[in-house]
Amino acid sequence: MTPLPSPAVPLASFLAASGAGVESARAAGWLALAGAAVVGALALVLPRAIPAWLRAAPLADGPVRARLEALAARSGIVLREVLTWRSGRRAQGVAIGWHRRNRRLLVSEGLLQRFDSGDAEAICAHELGHFAGAHQLWALLATIAAVLPLAALERAATALGARIGSPGLEWAAIPLYLAVVWLAVLPRLWRRFELEADAFGAQVAGTERYGDLLRRETAAGALRGGWRHPSPAHRIGVVEGIVHGGAAFLAGFTARGRRVRLAIGLWSAGALAAAVAAVM
Repeated sequence: MTPLPSPAVPLASFLAASGAGVESARAAGWLALAGAAVVGALALVLPRAIPAWLRAAPLADGPVRARLEALAARSGIVLREVLTWRSGRRAQGVAIGWHRRNRRLLVSEGLLQRFDSGDAEAICAHELGHFAGAHQLWALLATIAAVLPLAALERAATALGARIGSPGLEWAAIPLYLAVVWLAVLPRLWRRFELEADAFGAQVAGTERYGDLLRRETAAGALRGGWRHPSPAHRIGVVEGIVHGGAAFLAGFTARGRRVRLAIGLWSAGALAAAVAAVM
């Protein structure tokens, strides 16, 4: 899944403008709204900008392209383009775009050289899972929701600091908030989306092939967990859950996904209300 644009620039502008009293708090509210708009605008640009930056070209007609297009059709996913780019030995598939009109599937030359057509299909099935789950749209909402409350937080922290005799409290509250959101909350969401893409890929490509691919890549040291990705054991566990738990496992897994989306929706609505209140 394509990383979302970082709101570092609008956040830096907000921090530079905050802390000068009531008028600056209002200005910070407008900056927070503007920052959210910038993040949204970048998300619209990325589906075109990233392929251009990678110098990606349409994947040549042939068995691989036909198989990937059939996979997308079988999955109910409409793709605008299937592209490839020179990546050296790096094997990677990338899903870009949150609307059916700008969805692009990118497959690196390294992936096509390293894996047979069946494994390449399984990897691309994972990427199609990001489209199926509308992960980029939900991640965009969560990213914007992380930016919007900053003005309200600055105002509340300033008022609390004045009340308890700790001026400048906002300079501690805002970094703490950002640390919690960007190091704990959002990474957990990214990892959840990766597991959902694994579940989709396993169902489309076949649990046996998908699970075998994960195990082989883990044994080779090519599959690791991290900030944005769950551990290999957790990913394999989802596939095994589908195999052994069947419909009951998938029902519970899907229900957790709905709760995650409900939480994002409520968070976004609350963040927008807080940002609007800050400029009133």
